[in-house]
Amino acid sequence: MARKPLRWFWSALGRSDRKSRSGRAGAKRSAPWRICARLPLSLERLEDLTLPSAVVFTDRADYGPGQSALVTATGFQTGETVRLNVDLTVPPPGQSFSPWFVTDGGADDLDGVADGTIHTSWLITDQCIGATLLLTVTGRRPA
Repeated sequence: MARKPLRWFWSALGRSDRKSRSGRAGAKRSAPWRICARLPLSLERLEDLTLPSAVVFTDRADYGPGQSALVTATGFQTGETVRLNVDLTVPPPGQSFSPWFVTDGGADDLDGVADGTIHTSWLITDQCIGATLLLTVTGRRPA
């Protein structure tokens, strides 16, 4: 589930009735930032932000050729279509395999339930022997 923190802008705070180092109330202060300290505190709501909080994981840490990696991606909107892509990162040069798209609750979602969680699989090929793979999942908001 996406978190929506609030961002606030605030001005400097302080009161003009404080005593200065000289001990006199209202005496001029030497540091320029202290001039701002006489302003009252005010808060202004700027905007709402949605932070991405999607998570992707596989059923195992290592696979052999011919095995299927079961992929679970969660934290997406109900019915959202996601793009999955596997890249070979080690050994160089990096190779990118064809991406595939899965819609939450659609035919390619293995559980078939529209719940914000995608279940899919990817077949490990001989090109992946001894390689390190990077799986990237990118959400695409429904229209």
